Amino acid sequence: MVDTQQYNPPLFGLNIDPSAKNLELAYNLAQLADSTKLDFISIQDHPYNANFFDTWTLLTFLGARTQNVFFWPVMGDEEVQAKIFVEEIVPEVMAGIAGDKS
Repeated sequence: MVDTQQYNPPLFGLNIDPSAKNLELAYNLAQLADSTKLDFISIQDHPYNANFFDTWTLLTFLGARTQNVFFWPVMGDEEVQAKIFVEEIVPEVMAGIAGDKS
Protein backbone atom coordinates (compact mmCIF):
# COMPACT_ATOMS: atom_id res chain seq x y z
CA MET A 1 0.00 0.00 0.00
CA VAL A 2 1.36 3.41 -1.00
CA ASP A 3 1.27 6.23 1.57
CA THR A 4 -0.25 9.19 -0.31
CA GLN A 5 -0.72 11.48 2.70
CA GLN A 6 1.09 14.78 2.42
CA TYR A 7 3.10 15.78 5.47
CA ASN A 8 3.92 19.36 6.35
CA PRO A 9 7.22 20.20 8.00
CA PRO A 10 7.03 21.44 11.60
CA LEU A 11 7.01 25.19 12.12
CA PHE A 12 9.20 26.91 14.68
CA GLY A 13 8.77 30.31 16.24
CA LEU A 14 8.69 32.31 19.40
CA ASN A 15 6.23 34.30 21.45
CA ILE A 16 7.05 37.91 22.31
CA ASP A 17 5.78 39.48 25.52
CA PRO A 18 3.75 42.59 24.59
CA SER A 19 4.67 44.42 27.82
CA ALA A 20 5.11 48.15 27.16
CA LYS A 21 8.24 48.22 29.34
CA ASN A 22 9.98 45.63 27.11
CA LEU A 23 9.90 47.20 23.64
CA GLU A 24 13.67 46.94 23.19
CA LEU A 25 13.57 43.25 24.18
CA ALA A 26 10.67 42.64 21.79
CA TYR A 27 12.62 44.30 18.99
CA ASN A 28 15.79 42.31 19.77
CA LEU A 29 13.86 39.02 19.88
CA ALA A 30 12.17 39.83 16.56
CA GLN A 31 15.56 40.56 15.01
CA LEU A 32 16.94 37.29 16.38
CA ALA A 33 13.96 35.32 15.06
CA ASP A 34 14.32 36.99 11.68
CA SER A 35 18.07 36.48 11.38
CA THR A 36 17.82 32.80 12.37
CA LYS A 37 14.89 32.37 9.96
CA LEU A 38 12.35 31.09 12.43
CA ASP A 39 8.95 30.59 10.79
CA PHE A 40 6.81 32.87 12.94
CA ILE A 41 6.53 35.26 15.85
CA SER A 42 3.40 35.25 17.97
CA ILE A 43 2.18 37.98 20.29
CA GLN A 44 -0.58 37.48 22.82
CA ASP A 45 -3.57 39.78 22.58
CA HIS A 46 -4.38 41.45 25.92
CA PRO A 47 -6.78 44.30 25.04
CA TYR A 48 -7.84 44.67 28.67
CA ASN A 49 -4.31 45.23 30.01
CA ALA A 50 -3.11 48.84 29.84
CA ASN A 51 0.48 47.73 30.57
CA PHE A 52 0.71 45.91 27.22
CA PHE A 53 1.06 47.30 23.73
CA ASP A 54 -1.85 46.90 21.38
CA THR A 55 -1.15 43.58 19.66
CA TRP A 56 -1.84 44.74 16.11
CA THR A 57 0.33 47.85 16.58
CA LEU A 58 3.22 45.78 17.94
CA LEU A 59 2.81 43.22 15.13
CA THR A 60 2.97 46.06 12.60
CA PHE A 61 5.99 47.70 14.28
CA LEU A 62 7.96 44.44 14.37
CA GLY A 63 6.74 43.29 10.96
CA ALA A 64 8.05 46.47 9.34
CA ARG A 65 11.50 45.65 10.76
CA THR A 66 11.76 42.01 9.70
CA GLN A 67 11.87 40.14 6.40
CA ASN A 68 11.82 36.39 7.01
CA VAL A 69 9.19 35.65 9.66
CA PHE A 70 5.43 35.61 9.67
CA PHE A 71 3.42 37.09 12.52
CA TRP A 72 0.56 35.53 14.41
CA PRO A 73 -1.67 37.19 17.01
CA VAL A 74 -2.48 34.80 19.84
CA MET A 75 -6.08 35.28 20.91
CA GLY A 76 -7.87 33.88 23.92
CA ASP A 77 -10.48 31.89 22.04
CA GLU A 78 -8.70 28.66 21.11
CA GLU A 79 -11.26 27.70 18.47
CA VAL A 80 -10.88 31.03 16.68
CA GLN A 81 -7.11 30.88 17.10
CA ALA A 82 -6.88 27.38 15.61
CA LYS A 83 -9.16 28.32 12.71
CA ILE A 84 -7.07 31.39 11.84
CA PHE A 85 -3.86 29.41 12.17
CA VAL A 86 -5.00 26.57 9.93
CA GLU A 87 -6.84 28.65 7.33
CA GLU A 88 -4.60 31.71 7.09
CA ILE A 89 -1.23 31.40 8.79
CA VAL A 90 -0.18 27.90 7.71
CA PRO A 91 -0.85 28.52 4.00
CA GLU A 92 1.16 31.77 4.18
CA VAL A 93 4.07 30.09 5.92
CA MET A 94 4.00 27.15 3.52
CA ALA A 95 4.02 29.57 0.57
CA GLY A 96 7.01 31.31 2.17
CA ILE A 97 8.84 28.02 2.59
CA ALA A 98 8.17 27.33 -1.07
CA GLY A 99 9.73 30.70 -1.92
CA ASP A 100 6.59 32.74 -2.61
CA LYS A 101 6.71 35.53 0.01
CA SER A 102 4.75 38.02 -2.04
